[in-house]
Amino acid sequence: MKKKGLLILFILFLCFSFVSCEEDKETEKTNTSKETEQVATIKGETYEAEDFTMTIADGFSKMDIDGGVQAYKGNDVIEVWVRGYNNTESDAEKGAENLSKNNDGTEVKKTQKFGLIFYYTTFEAFGNLQTVYVGLINGKKIQIGIMGKDYQNNELLQGMFDSITFK
Repeated sequence: MKKKGLLILFILFLCFSFVSCEEDKETEKTNTSKETEQVATIKGETYEAEDFTMTIADGFSKMDIDGGVQAYKGNDVIEVWVRGYNNTESDAEKGAENLSKNNDGTEVKKTQKFGLIFYYTTFEAFGNLQTVYVGLINGKKIQIGIMGKDYQNNELLQGMFDSITFK
């Protein structure tokens, strides 16, 4: 019962930590990076949302959230959502900046993933590092959060991340 309560608190924290305020911040970030995109090679279930599809790896539980999904197994979590309307690239950048500021995260950087521009930051939550990407598609804000022990080298988390396809 205690573990279940902690898991629920953890999931709620993730949901709230992924929600960003729309505070103004005047500092512009010009850092860019290009990361190699890989084709997903994991086995699992295809999850289809209105604006994207992704593969949920075998062994991961999933929870529908507003505009997307959260897949988790223990402390390994990936959350993807697409919400809102009439957003601009500036809104995506400010969203990442607010996450960085509110969570003592790394400097926000710009990258291209899935053929789209994203701004991302990395910070620690519950003793685990997480990286959150904030982007835009058709005026809707995209947010992708990925966390877990050594998530950068976790084949299942990275496979799910790489499997995301936006419509």
